[in-house]
Amino acid sequence: MNLMNKIVSGVAALTVGAFAFAQSDGGTQIKGEVNAKVSVGKKEPVKRSKIMVTVDGDQVRFPDQEPAMRNNRVLVPVRGVFEKIGAQVQWLPERQMVVANHDGKKIELWINQRTATVAGAQKELDQPAIILNGRAMVPLRFLSESMGADVDWIAHDMHVKIVTD
Repeated sequence: MNLMNKIVSGVAALTVGAFAFAQSDGGTQIKGEVNAKVSVGKKEPVKRSKIMVTVDGDQVRFPDQEPAMRNNRVLVPVRGVFEKIGAQVQWLPERQMVVANHDGKKIELWINQRTATVAGAQKELDQPAIILNGRAMVPLRFLSESMGADVDWIAHDMHVKIVTD
């Protein structure tokens, strides 16, 4: 079977070996060999890391729905993080609406709508709140910053760090 047939079948492995190289290091020749195996064709499942969220250094636990990434925005179940920040949170299912109150400031978000209100002023959202697996999921940065918290995304650790102090 030729290489093209192996690639098309999705099970090919290409081995590149015995590649000699030389490098000059102050007059000394360094010689070596490189062996590499390259798999092509069949796709392996992508392993995804869980998103970790901390508020003032304390990790937030998500018992039944983990945070999710949508349009490069982290969405979280409405209660855990915001109650940890000190907000009172309500879910109004008949209106498909989330209401959060924090330090006298009222924040309203509607499911699948790109506008929200913060202390009566309309704000545009680049990612609306959604329903995921029966849970209202809200954009973490928008809500946290609306409550006066600082938010930092540490991409290589998949970590959202919220500071309220």
